[in-house]
Amino acid sequence: MQIHPTFHVSLIEKAPQNTKQYSPRVKNKELNKYKVEEILGDAVLENKQHYLVKWKGYPQLDSTWEPIKNLENAQGALQHYQKLQSQNQKERGHC
Repeated sequence: MQIHPTFHVSLIEKAPQNTKQYSPRVKNKELNKYKVEEILGDAVLENKQHYLVKWKGYPQLDSTWEPIKNLENAQGALQHYQKLQSQNQKERGHC
């Protein structure tokens, strides 16, 4: 009786190095060094609203989940993201 599928070792590949669900948070004072290029998504993490931030000059793979309090200097990007979300909901008939 076989419970688990069996694979030959030659079929196994290395996992990508960046396998974290979300990156560790950057301290507020360090955020001033980085510019938000775009907000890619949002989620509730640890019972608080977070936004997935694409940083200017960095690949999308380096995007991080940030709480709203860390986005005080990125109100334009946040408003743009919220506007797009609102438009998407209207197009789907959710408003």
